Amino acid sequence: MKAVHFPMRLTKKAKNSWLLPPSDSEEDKPVKLLCRNKKKKEVMAALGNYAQYKEKEEDTFVAAVQVDETSEFYGWLTGMGKDVILMKPKKSVQAYRDYLKGILKEYK
Repeated sequence: MKAVHFPMRLTKKAKNSWLLPPSDSEEDKPVKLLCRNKKKKEVMAALGNYAQYKEKEEDTFVAAVQVDETSEFYGWLTGMGKDVILMKPKKSVQAYRDYLKGILKEYK
């Protein structure tokens, strides 16, 4: 993957409390999000300079970012729909699935 340099005006500020500074700890792995380019402005507005961005394929890029996996983060991710997919780490993907299943139970 080659690094993508996006205009700084898109990445200056991120206002989300669930963003964390980068960590060197093995336990605190960043989440990797596969994002469609049509959501680039929204993703970059949410993640700002906290994330590292890499072009993936013609229509997608990957954002790697340290987050506090709270309901606020999951809510933002859910709002992105199929255009932003949580890829890694596996334990984060499973935790997000469990979060969504918990919501679905309320609507049976």
